[in-house]
Amino acid sequence: MILALVLRTWLVMGLVEPVLIAGSSMVPTLLGPHCSVTCQKCGNKFAVGAEFETARVECLACGFAANSADGVPVELGDRLVVDRTAFQFRKPQRWEIAVFHSPADSQLTVKRVVGLPGETVELRNGDVWINDQVAAKNLSTMRAMRQLVHEERNAAQRWQGVGWQWRDGARQIAANDDDWHWLRYQHPNGEPITDDAAYNAGLTRRLFPVRYLCFSANVHVQGQGQLAVRFDNGEQFSWEGDLRGDVLLEVFTFDRRCQVFLDGELAATNYFASTTPIIGSAGPLAIGAKNLAVALSDLRVYHDIYHASLNEELGIARTTSPIVLGANEIFVLGDNVPVSLDSRYWGPVPLRLLVGKPLGVR
Repeated sequence: MILALVLRTWLVMGLVEPVLIAGSSMVPTLLGPHCSVTCQKCGNKFAVGAEFETARVECLACGFAANSADGVPVELGDRLVVDRTAFQFRKPQRWEIAVFHSPADSQLTVKRVVGLPGETVELRNGDVWINDQVAAKNLSTMRAMRQLVHEERNAAQRWQGVGWQWRDGARQIAANDDDWHWLRYQHPNGEPITDDAAYNAGLTRRLFPVRYLCFSANVHVQGQGQLAVRFDNGEQFSWEGDLRGDVLLEVFTFDRRCQVFLDGELAATNYFASTTPIIGSAGPLAIGAKNLAVALSDLRVYHDIYHASLNEELGIARTTSPIVLGANEIFVLGDNVPVSLDSRYWGPVPLRLLVGKPLGVR
């Protein structure tokens, strides 16, 4: 029996299988057919789905709304190689990307696994709940799933603070006194950060304010003072630390917790109780310096994926009932939630429909 399985899987069907992405359900992790647009104002390059017919495209990095997609050639979707042996001797893990035959039409489909056999899955206020607990992600998964909101650059500046200057592609402040000097992110027009995406330009849908944010920067400090971050996530969180030299600073408020990472190492964690999105807040995050000369380069803001349930998308007030997975079932979702056909529509996916795991994907 084992020999027959090996022959069928590895010799007849092949160890790997090439796949061309044809849809947009896994954007930005995997791109389907798309157009590459360069913002006329800030120079930001971003992809727009070929299926969304629109003549004008807004650059979410700077807010310029008159970019044209007319005449831009359509590029093919990403090419993948699927390892057919990946799930022969183990079950998929949470947040892992898997290829399987769709329960709806048997076509090859790629999604992210969020629910495992025997678990109870619920989508609530944009969160994935597993067995009545928010499903937490590790650092590599948060990096893979975060979606860009803004990148500070010459033509797209949103960070403001007394004493902070924009020089040589970085936000900088000279050595200061014993008072804190805060640099705060200002979203355009005081609007909340939503789950909007430039890729979905031309798609009419309901936008959801997001409360799970991230910012990252390469930090260069001089002096013996302190650096602090402040995240207003419906609750207040502050972290202060002594830094020296150059460090990659990443701060996440994903999955109802705030985490500070320095060069990939966890420096602080705080858990939030609130589930209220930041609505109408123009400054949900900030970074401060005291007795330090600081330069922040490659300063970026991200948001987590908002996993809307079907009832939320339709504007129905009642929550979606939890789904109990069988011993041989998984629950899958797409990263581009507004256009994804996934387990919210089909229900659980039987393990027998699994094909394999894409290689070279985060």
